[in-house]
Amino acid sequence: MRRIFIIIIAFATVTITNAQLKGKKANLALLDSCAHGIAVGACAHLSPGHTDIYIDSTRDAFLISGQLLRAAHALESGKNAATGDICRAHVLDAGIQYKKIGDQILLRTAQMRVAIDIRDSTGKTRWSDALSAQLSDTVQCDDVANLESPNVEASRAPNPCTEEAGAFSSIIEPVILAAASATIVLLLFTVRSQ
Repeated sequence: MRRIFIIIIAFATVTITNAQLKGKKANLALLDSCAHGIAVGACAHLSPGHTDIYIDSTRDAFLISGQLLRAAHALESGKNAATGDICRAHVLDAGIQYKKIGDQILLRTAQMRVAIDIRDSTGKTRWSDALSAQLSDTVQCDDVANLESPNVEASRAPNPCTEEAGAFSSIIEPVILAAASATIVLLLFTVRSQ
């Protein structure tokens, strides 16, 4: 009976942990949400009709390309303009940052900056700017590995929970523990001999 109770408790703990993790978006999904916001902002400056979109080849170009294409396609809405805008996008920065705000809690921030240049069919610049988007939430230190995509560098960042082992942890803490243990042993023998 005791074994069954332990198995039920262990299963319930795993189920609760997985349910809590399922509520958090993966880092790549947060970056995709940032890209969506930037794409919508850029498309607000496009003329209705056909738009040629060019994405400069950078490490993180794939993060904006799909969202920008979907947003521009929604603007076409059946209009068949022979000439339209030319939109060029260049991902300036994309990534995740963690900041420790509690014992086992991190503030996770996804951010993206994209340079957008929109020109008319003659090549004249209609609008040019760098758009930014940022989303933040909190995650548990233990969940970081499950939220990152190992093959996408922009979705990974150093985990402050694993980087804490500094000079105090590696040098001073063992010295303090050894000195405290030696003091306790010395006091025990001193009291015993009296």
